[in-house]
Amino acid sequence: MTDLGPEMDWQVQESYWAMRTLCQATIASASGPELPRNRSRTNDHFR
Repeated sequence: MTDLGPEMDWQVQESYWAMRTLCQATIASASGPELPRNRSRTNDHFR
């Protein structure tokens, strides 16, 4: 069971970086007026 800790940490890190990359891509692809709407939708998705 001692291996469960590091494995869980690795999965959390993978999820964190995947989500962060997705958020950055969404913000980068958004332009001007669309930015607030896209950001709100992203927050609702991850809430």
